[in-house]
Amino acid sequence: MVGDFVLAFGIFFIVWWCVFLALLPVGVRTQDEAGEVIRGTVSSAPVEFLLLRRSLQATSVAAFLTGLVMFWIG
Repeated sequence: MVGDFVLAFGIFFIVWWCVFLALLPVGVRTQDEAGEVIRGTVSSAPVEFLLLRRSLQATSVAAFLTGLVMFWIG
């Protein structure tokens, strides 16, 4: 029972990081694209930092995928 929980947490942890890192560049607008380059920053810096949104998206996808894997390995 404890082993199943540890296995599920390990799978969730690895999947969450993979999904999170894959989602980070999705939909990012640079300051150069927006035409609002702030002095002292690189023009390729993002206009908005969507960390909370990406974290929630990664959590929902990772929970779904972890559930599928746990169902599959049974």
